[in-house]
Amino acid sequence: MAEQDPQIDANSTGSTTASGTTNNSSTADSDSGRRLDPLIIFVVVLAVLGLLMMCFFGVLLFQPDLFTSSDSDTDPTPPPATTIDPEQTDGNETGNNDAPNIFVSDGAGNARLALALDPPRTITVSDSQFPALTQFVDQEGAWTTTGDSDTSASWLYGSTINYVFGLSSSSSNENLLNSLVPGDPIIIESTEGVVREFIFASRGLVAADSTDLFAQNRPGITLISLGENEEGQRLAVRGDYVLPNSGNQDDVRQAIEIGGVADLADLRLTALSSTQQGNSTLVTPGFTAFIVDFQIENLGTNPLDTGALQFVLSDETGTQYSFNAIVSQEGQFPLLGGLIEPGTIRQASAGYQIPSNLGSETLRWEVRRIDSPGRVDVVIPFGGSGVDNVTVVLESANISTDGINLILGGAITNAGSRSLVISESDIKLTNGGTVYLVTSTTPGFPWTISSGESMPFALVFQRPDQPTAVFTVLSHSFDLNGLR
Repeated sequence: MAEQDPQIDANSTGSTTASGTTNNSSTADSDSGRRLDPLIIFVVVLAVLGLLMMCFFGVLLFQPDLFTSSDSDTDPTPPPATTIDPEQTDGNETGNNDAPNIFVSDGAGNARLALALDPPRTITVSDSQFPALTQFVDQEGAWTTTGDSDTSASWLYGSTINYVFGLSSSSSNENLLNSLVPGDPIIIESTEGVVREFIFASRGLVAADSTDLFAQNRPGITLISLGENEEGQRLAVRGDYVLPNSGNQDDVRQAIEIGGVADLADLRLTALSSTQQGNSTLVTPGFTAFIVDFQIENLGTNPLDTGALQFVLSDETGTQYSFNAIVSQEGQFPLLGGLIEPGTIRQASAGYQIPSNLGSETLRWEVRRIDSPGRVDVVIPFGGSGVDNVTVVLESANISTDGINLILGGAITNAGSRSLVISESDIKLTNGGTVYLVTSTTPGFPWTISSGESMPFALVFQRPDQPTAVFTVLSHSFDLNGLR
């Protein structure tokens, strides 16, 4: 048999076969050659065929498009990724970098297209304009500026819902961010000339390593000072997106007054009340708190995301005042947030900072949804500056006979064209950081003073433990001495 051939000694003159017969070595070699030739050919052919089949199936597995016809001339090979080099770009140039890229399929899975972003070219904060340079931030929030950091702004690559910009912590930039007041404009212009407008909403300190500021779930703009204080915090400014007037006939405007009801898609809005609080400690000096209390009912069959709602207050001149979450704490109800389940009613308060000397006969509270057309305007009589149209006279200040209390008496006159409501939070007796409690009041809170009327009042406070104190009603203050 063929498998026994390797055991034959090539140097012997003869050998014994399995049958015991003796053969000449040349005869054995000749017979063996005749047996090996067809077998070797068969094995070689079989190996070649196997190799060819392996190659065929390998190509079929990894390159199926080579064996399919297509009417399209699209090259299935993805184009080289386009990236932006933060060290060399001015917002228009490109270079090599490990920047994130956005790819979409052509629908058949055969090609991918790299989407080109329209990056900001300039950003204008109040009256200051900066060129926008593209920057990248790592997962730990590390961020450094590019170029002339005092005169440029760094745009976080890919942030196109919540536009995120970084400004150097120079004194001029810090002063600019700290000087913004509600309604101040923030405008960005893209490389393709698209202009988007925002208005200043809030300002605060955040941890330098916080990545929450980069979230892309709400339309707006975030400006971050890239310096850090001793506590590892940065100054951050938030602005709300101003929806453009589209002119769409479906963008229906509904006007109601306080107490009115309007439907906005599957949302029912009720404007409950509005109040002005001139003595709020939550507002910037020179401003007063204005609160709108409202109610929302979900008439739909799906949960309502309150993040899709925008609330903006504006005066007769068109100046807009952005929703302020901190000032909203002065309202009767909590902040609006989260989801509202179908058939559920939620009451909430929206707070705003308005100038103490604001002169406007009416205010307009605008409610819009970013996920559907239409808006509701709540027209609120204002009658000029409520605080400046109020006169407060302090007529008496006495210590009670038992020496425990301080008794104050006076009168308040409302010279405005609308009713004035004063709550307990609008009246304070303080000395430094000490606030003294009101133990009795005549009449009881809240005080409602009609237009053109005066109201006498009497207040009983804890007697201060210091010889001096300050009595405040709205924005009117009185220094008291000789209390001890």
